[in-house]
Order: sequence, then C-alpha cells, then structure tokens
Amino acid sequence: MAPASLLDVRHDGTELKAIGAGSWTAENADALEKLVSDAAREHASAGHGQIDLSQVDRMDTFGALLLERLRRSWSDGGVEPRIVGLKRRYNVLIQEMSRMGHEPHPAVRRRERLLEGVGHNVIDIGHDAKLLLNFVGASMAAGLR
Repeated sequence: MAPASLLDVRHDGTELKAIGAGSWTAENADALEKLVSDAAREHASAGHGQIDLSQVDRMDTFGALLLERLRRSWSDGGVEPRIVGLKRRYNVLIQEMSRMGHEPHPAVRRRERLLEGVGHNVIDIGHDAKLLLNFVGASMAAGLR
C-alpha cells in the first residue's frame, strides 16, 4: 500500500508548493497518478510554483513521467514551477522526460514515399487481375452453355 504522503500540495500566498516524498515508482503507480492528477488542477491563483523532491527516496521512469506531467500542467496554467531538492542521480532522467514530446516529427523520406507508391500500384494490379479473371471466367461459362 502506498503512503498517503507521496505528494502534498499547499498554497503559500502566491506560491504553489508541491512536496513529494517516498517512492515515486511503478509500485505506487495508482496512488501517485491520482495525486498528480489532483495536483495538476491546483494552479488557480498562484503566480509561482515549486516542486520539492528532497524527500523522494526512489524514482523510476514512471515517477519522472508523472513529475513532467505535473510540471507541464502547471506551466500551461500560467505557473512556472521550479523543481528543487532533486537527487543528482535523477537529473538525466528528468532532463530526458522534459525533452519528450518537443521533438519535431521526422519528415517522410522520399524513398518511403516511393515505396508507398509501388505498394499501391501492386495492389491496383492485383485488383485488376482479379477483375480480368472474373471476366474470363464469366465469358467461358457463357460460351459453354
């Protein structure tokens, strides 16, 4: 069972504070996801935000993804949160999560478009061959009557 204090959100004047604690891993997925979803809606009148992770013992990709979801939802609501107290070993994980979703989609390469056209032509040829065989079969059946 996950502890109830995985994430606590408080308003301190114009600052919104989220304090994370415990294990932000897949083991606590259900409880943590609900807490982050609730905290994501708490950006109403805050001007500044802070996410304190100094009490987080463990974090995996799931926890980093939820942290990024919270950070982005607050940013979209006009609150630019600072992440403080993050253990150094999680810096790379958090950096990768923050980059996620910002890369442009790669352009379709000419070679792939060429192969797609060839594939469509092969399907059309197969369809035409089926119609031709149907015509030949119908002609032979009519001729044998």
